[in-house]
Amino acid sequence: MQNKVITIGEILWDVFPEGKKAGGSSMNVALNLHKQSIEGNFISAIGNDENGKELFNFLASNHFPTDLIQINTELPTSTVMVQLDENHQATYTIKQPVAWDDIKITDENIAAVKQADALVYCSLTCREEKSKKTILALLENARTKIFDINLRAPFYTKEFNW
Repeated sequence: MQNKVITIGEILWDVFPEGKKAGGSSMNVALNLHKQSIEGNFISAIGNDENGKELFNFLASNHFPTDLIQINTELPTSTVMVQLDENHQATYTIKQPVAWDDIKITDENIAAVKQADALVYCSLTCREEKSKKTILALLENARTKIFDINLRAPFYTKEFNW
């Protein structure tokens, strides 16, 4: 029996001096599971802009389901400016607010999570209250919960505050 995994979180463009690359911890987890033939889906949000269209097409070209990707008409698709130092250590400037800060709870999301064996959610996606509330609501419907810790300054503190 094959497991089904739902992932929720960031979808974005990592912008390097030489160009941009599709990314986001949550999208990367979803795509890597898909490449290993693990059935699943990805809940996130993109803006109604060129960057969003390109990310949507990127997922589709990788034969990944896009039916749980929300299109936000008010917030842009996420971009992250990436600077590498002389030791190739990355520093990230993560813009906000962006579309994945406003992932909405939907009947489709709830149904997908209920049918899945696991829900993978990311700490960074909880930086804004709207997406955090959606994740908390979906966790109530998840059989197995997998927490992807993605600490990025300045979006975390040493205190744990749910």
